[in-house]
Amino acid sequence: MDPTPSLMFRFFKDTSGWLPNYLRFRLNTPFPDLADQQTPLKFPPAREWLDQRLCPLVQGNGLFLGCPAVDEESRRRLRKLKFPEQQGGTLFLYLDTLGTLSFAEELLLHAQPGPYAERMTRWVLRLLRFHLPNREFRILESVPLDQLLASNEVLQGALRLLEEGLLEQIPVAGYTFQDRQNLFVFPRLYAFLVWSDSILRGVETPLAVIHATEAEVNEDCLMAFAALIWSDEVLADVEREVLGKYLRQSGLPKARQAELEKQLFEPMIPENLQLRLEPPILRRFLLEQLVLLALIDAQEARQERALIAHIAQRLQVTQDTLEEIYASVGAFYAEYGEHFSFLRDNPAMRHLKDFSNDLITRQVKKNLDHVMQEIRETRELYDLLMKATTTNLSAAEKQKVQDQLLDIAKTIPALAIFVLPGGGLLLPILIKILPFKLLPSSFHEEA
Repeated sequence: MDPTPSLMFRFFKDTSGWLPNYLRFRLNTPFPDLADQQTPLKFPPAREWLDQRLCPLVQGNGLFLGCPAVDEESRRRLRKLKFPEQQGGTLFLYLDTLGTLSFAEELLLHAQPGPYAERMTRWVLRLLRFHLPNREFRILESVPLDQLLASNEVLQGALRLLEEGLLEQIPVAGYTFQDRQNLFVFPRLYAFLVWSDSILRGVETPLAVIHATEAEVNEDCLMAFAALIWSDEVLADVEREVLGKYLRQSGLPKARQAELEKQLFEPMIPENLQLRLEPPILRRFLLEQLVLLALIDAQEARQERALIAHIAQRLQVTQDTLEEIYASVGAFYAEYGEHFSFLRDNPAMRHLKDFSNDLITRQVKKNLDHVMQEIRETRELYDLLMKATTTNLSAAEKQKVQDQLLDIAKTIPALAIFVLPGGGLLLPILIKILPFKLLPSSFHEEA
C-alpha cells in the first residue's frame, strides 16, 4: 500500500482540536435519544420519517432560523471541549443534530447496526466525504473510532481539514456566541441528512446531485428574499446590506454569485419567481425565514405580509399552516429574542408577538373541549388546577401544572407546534382561557 497518505498528515500529530474533542465526548456520551423514537407504523420507515423528526429539533434549537439557542450547560461544555468561542454554538448544534438523526434512523433501519464506535467511524467518514468532497482519505470504516483517534495520523489530519471546512461552511465569523448565524446552515444540514439517509437505505444518491440540489434551494431562497425586500418598491440600506451578506453566505460559486447579484438588486416581480422547493420542510424553512426577514427593517409592512402569503400560496402551503409559521417564529423569539441583538428593541417584534398571540388564542379556543377532556383524564393536573382556584400552589406544583399542560398540548396537532420552544406563548394563553379561576399569584399571565 502506498504510504504517502499517512506521510502527508504527519505534521497534524497534535490531537487537541475541538472536533476530536467533540468526537471523544460523543464516544463516551452517545447522541441523545429522540423524544419520540418508537417504531413507525410502516417498517422500514418511510422517507418522511426524517422530516417529521427533524422539524421539531431544528425549531427548538434555532437552526431552522439560523439563530442557535445554546443553554448555559452547553456553553460550559463547549468551553471544555475548546470549541471556537464565537462560532461554537452553531457548530455544536449542527453536529449534534446530524448525529442524533443519523444514529436514530440507523437503529430503525438496521436491527443490529454493529458496535457504537464503528458506527461513529462510518458517520465521521460521511462527514468528511460530504464537507470535503474533493478530498480522499484512506481510512478503514471497520476500525472503531476510538482506536483511529488514538493512533491514525490520516484521520487526525482529515479532522483538522474538516474543522476548517466546517468553520467556513457553517457559522459566520464576527458574531457573538448566541446571535444571527449563517442563514444557509439548515439547507446544508438537510442536504447531508438526505444523502446519509440514502446511504443507510442502501441506495446512495450521488453526492454531486445532492450538492446541486442544495445550491438550487439556496438560489430559490435568495430570490424569494429579494422579492420580499422589494415588495414595498424600496431597497433600504440595511436591506441591501443584509441581502449582500446572504448572497455571500450561500456558498454558491463566485461566478454564480456575480450573476445573481445583478438580479437581486433590481426590482423583482413576485409572479416571475421560480421556486423549486419540493419537500414540505424546505417550504416551511423558506417561509419562516421570510417572516424573520420582514422584521429586519423594524417596520410593519403590509406589502411584506401580502408577499409572504403569495409565496405560501405558490408553494401550496395552506393558510392554517402559514398562521402556524408566524406563531412558531413569534414563540421562538418570545423565548429567546433577548439573546439576539438584531431583535432587541425591535418594534416589529411586538407586532409579531401580538399577531402570534391572536393566532394561538384562536387555536386554543377551537381545541378547548379536547384540552379539557385531556385535563379531566389527567387526574393529578385536574386536582392541582382546582386547588389553584382557592389557594396558592407551591413552586413545585406550579411547575407540575405547566409541564403537564404542555404535555397535553403536544398531543393536539393544532397546538403542538406552539409548544416549541418551551411554550413561551402558548402556556400563558392556556392558563387565561381555561375555565378555572386561577389566582394571579399562582401564575404569571403576561403573554
